[in-house]
Amino acid sequence: MDRVEVVCVTMGQKDLTIAEKMHITGDAVFGNQADGYRKETQSNAGRTLRMITTDTRGVGVNRNIALLHATGDILLFADDDICYADGYADGVRRAYAQHPDADMILFSLDITQGGRVIRRIKNRDGRLRFHRALRYGTCVCSIRRDSQRRANIWFSTLFGGGTNYAHGEDTLFLCDAFRRGLRVYTSSFCLGTCAKDASTCFHGFDEKYFHDQGVLYRAAFGAAAAPLCLRFCLKRYSAYRGEMTFFRALRAMYRGTRETPRDKRPQRGTRAQRVERA
Repeated sequence: MDRVEVVCVTMGQKDLTIAEKMHITGDAVFGNQADGYRKETQSNAGRTLRMITTDTRGVGVNRNIALLHATGDILLFADDDICYADGYADGVRRAYAQHPDADMILFSLDITQGGRVIRRIKNRDGRLRFHRALRYGTCVCSIRRDSQRRANIWFSTLFGGGTNYAHGEDTLFLCDAFRRGLRVYTSSFCLGTCAKDASTCFHGFDEKYFHDQGVLYRAAFGAAAAPLCLRFCLKRYSAYRGEMTFFRALRAMYRGTRETPRDKRPQRGTRAQRVERA
């Protein structure tokens, strides 16, 4: 039987009690960004929980640290605002049994605010095509560990929370999966809920948001970025019209497509390699 392991990123945790809050009933590995470096392992009730604490910054770095330490057959990516449904691991295994050739499966998820469901990410069972991949975030994604290692795909360390470009590491991971020939499916099985009561990376539809989106499109699609910027601004106009004009948003995105992604943050010394070798 395939072993399902949650691969979660979090910050400032002192212990492994976060697993109870997330209703994790099986194995899990946490990338925890805080002060200092340490490893913690807890095994009981048929599950193993591990936390890798580093003083690194950036969600892509944190995801990669957790991913490096993952040992499960099927890896289920998560943030710490997920609460899993009863039987989530069995549901994941059933989906992979239904699609035995799948390298990745993207699941359904309920988005909550103030304890109330405000949006449902609801999928059909079937093959996912590249042009539809932009709509999915990391927390609905799963991957076979041997497929991830074979394709050698990792999360970008230039995009996402804690970096100069506030989002997009999930988009680039999926784009890389398609480019490396992985077979990606979607599933109607609902993993649980994701609480979006506050966001640390979304600060409204300002110029930086659209600029960063343009940089992301350049990184993901190269020369095809420009028409996709136009499509994005048209499709999302009703969401941002109260904060930004259409042409101002489009200009900001176009400026972003002319920028080569790079880390503009002050460089910090890192000892993350010590944790990996520990």
